[in-house]
Amino acid sequence: MKNKRILQCGLMIALVLLVGLPTTTMSAQAAAHKLTSMPKTLRGTWYYRDHDHYQHKTVITKKTVKLTTWYRGKSQGTTRYALTANFNKANAVILERHQHGWYTMDWTQSNMTMSYKRGTYKVNGKSRAALYTGSIGVGYAPKKVKFNMAMHQKAKRVYTKKVSIKGIR
Repeated sequence: MKNKRILQCGLMIALVLLVGLPTTTMSAQAAAHKLTSMPKTLRGTWYYRDHDHYQHKTVITKKTVKLTTWYRGKSQGTTRYALTANFNKANAVILERHQHGWYTMDWTQSNMTMSYKRGTYKVNGKSRAALYTGSIGVGYAPKKVKFNMAMHQKAKRVYTKKVSIKGIR
């Protein structure tokens, strides 16, 4: 009798997990929309520096992303990624659109995820097009987070800006 009761409880728990998990993953997928081409707001050649002496050049076209990195002036190589919706492809990127202009790029066969949003940044009194680029971890995050600024011109210093992350997840 006791074993029968344990078996019934186990089956009930398994049933709840099997029915409950697909509904939670579907609602998470509904919040983010996978895209098949890069939006025009993200396209172009973007340059930025970070605090670890790295310089980055990102060229975003309709169907590809090309990353070139330099460390202290020495090239670390260039990698080209194709836009895809399939997680099994090598050297591919998956683009998802979120709310309030945020986009997330997930590199396949990697744990790298970057968030992007187009904005403006004032340099020497001139307003320039900028791409907020960075990533935030899971869990608690404040309302505004400091992101690196990528611009169409090469930068001689690191540009950062605190940006509202509303809609990023």
